[in-house]
Amino acid sequence: IASGGYKEGILVKDGFIWVTSGPMLNKYDLESGVILEGIRSETQLLSSITSDPDGVAYITAPLDGKVFSFNPDTKELNLISSNFDFPFAVRYDDLEGELIVLDGEETVTIKTLNTETGEAQIQNVTQIAAGGDIVPDGKGNYYLSSTPDNRIYTFLSGLDGIPNIFAEDLQGPWGLLYDALNLEIVVVMNTDNSLERIPATATGIRDITVDSELSITATFDQGGALNLRFKNCNQGKSKVFFVSLNGHTIREQDFEVGPDRNLELSWPNLKNGCNLARGIYIIGISSGDKLTSRKIFVQ
Repeated sequence: IASGGYKEGILVKDGFIWVTSGPMLNKYDLESGVILEGIRSETQLLSSITSDPDGVAYITAPLDGKVFSFNPDTKELNLISSNFDFPFAVRYDDLEGELIVLDGEETVTIKTLNTETGEAQIQNVTQIAAGGDIVPDGKGNYYLSSTPDNRIYTFLSGLDGIPNIFAEDLQGPWGLLYDALNLEIVVVMNTDNSLERIPATATGIRDITVDSELSITATFDQGGALNLRFKNCNQGKSKVFFVSLNGHTIREQDFEVGPDRNLELSWPNLKNGCNLARGIYIIGISSGDKLTSRKIFVQ
């Protein structure tokens, strides 16, 4: 459809394809591949492109440190923010209703951008080599590719956590697409010009806490065990519970929390032993006068 020159980002909407190419945003017919029009920006380079549920597109200009909004119907390209160093990738997060921007020339700083106010907030300053993409799975987990590292990382339960190596020794992973139907990540392998599907097995949690100090991290391993870590519990007796959305208790257990106020435990074979159906469950802990719970998605 698009050939010649350097093509960076692509967006399909209403039977048309919008492609960033240098300072240009070009429109192509989806069926014929014929270029219909081109819109020239006042930037050196337009890069990554994404869109929200209303069809508004968002585009990064890394060399200028800017992020723009673009309305395909009115053809208006408007500046949202110029408070970035090198915004090389952008993705709309449907769960949070905001933009995720990967910023930085050498290492990745993950930022979120409010499209209404233009306010950017730092979520995570990482040591991951810059160059790649990020995609949410809609359940609170995020996959981040690093082309120089030849890896894909995951962030469970939010963008501010510790990155985990999800897949490595890849062939220059760049663009990412989350396939919710098949629960897979489609990865553009830049080095060998191929597409590869990787099972999206990361399982994290969303915060529905009534106490912001006490925190929970929860993951299922490949054997079906639920591994839990609690921080800032009250010292003494605590009860951990795992329930369905309709309130059915699947597992609960009492624990004694030590002076460090942290608790780690594992429930082996919980997923298969309890015949858990795919869906959302609640994991929580009551610790003294503190009560915290999280949603966890079981695949």
